[in-house]
Amino acid sequence: MAVDKTLWITLAGRRNPRTGETLAGGSVVAVDQDSGRILRRLRLPVDPTEFAAAFRSLWVIGAWSDRRFDGVVRVDPRTGRVLSVIRASRAYGSRITATAKAIWVGGADVYPEGHSDRAGVRFVYRIDPGRNAVVQRVRLPQGMTVLDLDGEGSALWVSGWWGVARISNGGRTLFHEPFAGAGWSMAATPRAVWVSFPWSGAPYRRRQDARHRAQQILRIDRDARPPRVTVIDLPQQPGGIAAAAGTVWMGGRQGLARIDDTKAPPVVAPTGIDILPTQIVPFLGGVWVAEATKNRVTKVIC
Repeated sequence: MAVDKTLWITLAGRRNPRTGETLAGGSVVAVDQDSGRILRRLRLPVDPTEFAAAFRSLWVIGAWSDRRFDGVVRVDPRTGRVLSVIRASRAYGSRITATAKAIWVGGADVYPEGHSDRAGVRFVYRIDPGRNAVVQRVRLPQGMTVLDLDGEGSALWVSGWWGVARISNGGRTLFHEPFAGAGWSMAATPRAVWVSFPWSGAPYRRRQDARHRAQQILRIDRDARPPRVTVIDLPQQPGGIAAAAGTVWMGGRQGLARIDDTKAPPVVAPTGIDILPTQIVPFLGGVWVAEATKNRVTKVIC
């Protein structure tokens, strides 16, 4: 995650390879975006899965070995000191992001046996950073779930199984486009919202097998009424998708690619760089690419 001139990178902790139990927390590293120099490394009390940098804090979710840290862990980005742990009455912590006014967290993928329609991932939670507390739980429209979150001003974008939506700070649905499958990752630009679509299927059966494999990106026009959806077929399943300064980037097994939105239909243009992205963080003029398989982060200038 890039904030101002700092790139924040999480490093995994230590787990029991047999049971998956968390044995030691991970850490977060601050890197100078211009020079690539490591500024500092902060130890965490959890093995981090995701985090957000906002409101002069780091907001971390992950696997814990100490129940005191079961929730969203708020950390001082200068010292690494735990400032607060924000808990909710129900399980949450699948995804996290920041808007201009709040921290939003996705519900956990747990539900009563045989009732996947009541899964926690059908909800998002709003945290008030001034109160260090969950102040609202919002059910997503038409049973969709959380797979990715992104902030845009004070509003929240959510993509997941069965659709993509934009939610106001008060929890009102501002935009919703349903689809039959998984919106694995999303990126909003001024004209459209882009969704990577690796799995198809009918609600509410989430299937990730050969029969339900999809190899597409959806471009959904934000201004058309009803929204106009353009399907872009790919040679392989897409990975993560992100955008900055009007440029859309995509990862996956095919490597790093840019999407040219000046053509109709849009064209996916592979960069040809020997990179297999795990996560992509765009900035004006380029993109940072993390590769878990090689334990490295690469800065790509375009």
